[in-house]
Amino acid sequence: AEGEPVEGCVELSKDHEGMRYGSRYLLVKDGDAHYRVDFGKSCSALTLASNVTIKTDGQANRLCASGTKVASKRASCNVRAVEAIDAETFARYQRRG
Repeated sequence: AEGEPVEGCVELSKDHEGMRYGSRYLLVKDGDAHYRVDFGKSCSALTLASNVTIKTDGQANRLCASGTKVASKRASCNVRAVEAIDAETFARYQRRG
């Protein structure tokens, strides 16, 4: 099941959690909200680091459909798309990832 494309931006709390899903996606859980972040291609920042930051226009924890970068200490990737997914889909990706 595909998610709903996120239009605009989402402000993430400091307590959000992220996990890699392959090398092309980042799964983000923030309270009851779940997102699948798509980079459109392999993202070396995900594969090289256990901790990444999400920033848009220099603002941390701001996740947007365009203009957002996910960065580690050594690499960064541009976000191509963000989808809101339900908890069940998130859990399924988490089991596969």
